[in-house]
Formats: sequence, structure tokens, C-alpha cells
Amino acid sequence: MLPLGEDVQSDRRLPFVTIALILGMVAISLVLNGPGHESQLREVTGQWGLVPKRFWADPASTWPTLLTSSLLHANFVHLATNMLFLWVFGRGLEHELRWAYLPFYAASAVTAGLASALLRASSDVPGIGASGAISGVLGAYLILLPSADIRALVLVPWGLILAVLRGDSPIWSVPAWTAILTWFVLQVVELIAPAAFRSGTDYAAHVGGFLFGYASIRVARGVFGLWPDEPTYQRVLDRPLGYDKPLPNSYVRARRLIPQDVPIQADDIEWVVRSGYVDPDVVPGYDGKALIGRRLRAPRYRYEPIRRSDLAPADEEVSRA
Repeated sequence: MLPLGEDVQSDRRLPFVTIALILGMVAISLVLNGPGHESQLREVTGQWGLVPKRFWADPASTWPTLLTSSLLHANFVHLATNMLFLWVFGRGLEHELRWAYLPFYAASAVTAGLASALLRASSDVPGIGASGAISGVLGAYLILLPSADIRALVLVPWGLILAVLRGDSPIWSVPAWTAILTWFVLQVVELIAPAAFRSGTDYAAHVGGFLFGYASIRVARGVFGLWPDEPTYQRVLDRPLGYDKPLPNSYVRARRLIPQDVPIQADDIEWVVRSGYVDPDVVPGYDGKALIGRRLRAPRYRYEPIRRSDLAPADEEVSRA
């Protein structure tokens, strides 16, 4: 399953960090991977790639290779695959994490490198590629945006055959959790497979980066209250008894802290579109403008959804004006 794109809400800001990372790695590859640059690539890879045996012999002086190795790629196919994953999943995660996105990405690269160095401790082969850091992005995405729609090219033979027989496109829209967990299971299977059956891919970095991304967001949410969970998703069959109105598939959430009894401003809120339905008490995205000037019974924190029951009565608004 190869991800090709992501269905996102229209108000998502431009992913400057993701774009900068992609452009930087593309520029490095254009310099090192061009025709006639084979010796230069080997030299740079040997110096700045992650060589486990050398790293454990002198971690104090070679620790920068945990980061620099994530900026190098063996060839343009290697680069293109990694950049596709980063573009599809990095944009949404950057929107969710904001200021924490770049430090999180760097920490994922370091952790993935350590995982690789641990499992290849005696190896003299340099490890390179951004896939470990991107695996961390996938782990965090699984928690923060599990139900986002991902357009994916199905590479399973039976899936391609079925699509051809039905005259359909082999590109399916699937929930992000389906695509990510499918990918992760394959990485674990490859990691535990006998060495004779493995490719040159660094599956240890993939698994290590993913587990770091997943665990770090879990800890940030559970211990520090950062990036709280979204409303419970509800299928059509889960509508409350007697509730016949169509349930929205979007909702309004706080972009920053909105204090109690302070009129809501346009910059205080944003709307999020999700696949599936959300809690009927949540204010749907298309009603977001109606919240401007309204007051809340209790403060809403960043990323918390705004429910109709959170709003002060309209007559109270008039009496305070």
C-alpha cells in the first residue's frame, strides 16, 4: 500500500517545515547522486552516515551522524519514496504539532538511529535515509489523525487484479490507521525475518522511529495534557435514538486558549474535517462563524472541540453587551 495523498481541511496552513525538509534533502541528493558523483557519495556517506561500529567506539564525537545520516539517500528512488511519505503524513502532523514538529522530527531521527545502531552494533556499513525519522511521523500521526482519509495505491496483486476486473482504479481511500498499521506490521515482519531473507532496508530504524513517535505523543497527552483526544467518532448506525438529523463530519476546535466569558474571536477557532461522523453536540465546521462573539461557560484549551453545551445562553450574551 503506497500512500499518494491526504484529504485535508481547507484551512490548513502551509507546511513550511515539511517543505523545507523536502527541499533540503532533494538539494543534497542532486549534489551527491548525480552522474559521475559515485565516489563523492561514498566519501560523504562514509563520513556522515551512521556506522554502528564506529559510533559505539566513540559516541561523543560521532553522535552528529545520528542526524546527518537522515539527510542522505542512496539514490533518487530511495529519496522519492521517503519524500512521498513525508509529504503525505508530514503536512498533517506539522499542523497538529506546530512549534513542536521540528524538534519531534529531529528526536525521531536520533531515536531511529540509536535503534539501528543497537541492532547492527558490529556493522561497518553506514546507514542513511530519512525513513527512521519519517517512521516517527507515522507513529504520531496514528494517534493524532487516525481517521484522516489517505489515498493509497494498492500494490497487493489480488487488489490490482480485482481493480482491473472491475474496471476501477487501484487507488483507494482508506483511514490513516489502516494504512499506517499495515505498513508497521510489514516492518516488524521484515525485522524478525531471518537475515538471508531481508533486503538492505534498515527495518530496525523504522520500528524504533515509529515506536518513539507513538510513545512520545502518548506521554505528551497523558502526562502533560498536550494534543488532547478528539471527539468520539460515530458511524451512521451509532446515532442517538430518536436523533434523525444528519450528523456532521466536521467540528470546530480551539486554536488557542479561549477564556471563560470572553467573546470568541475569529482567530480563536478552526474547523477540522474528518471521515465519519462526530458527536452531534459538537459545533460543526460550517457553523464556525456563528460562534464569533459568543462566550463559553468554561475555558477551552488548544485543540479541544467546542460543543453547543459549552456556549453561554444567547440571552446572557445580550444582557452583558
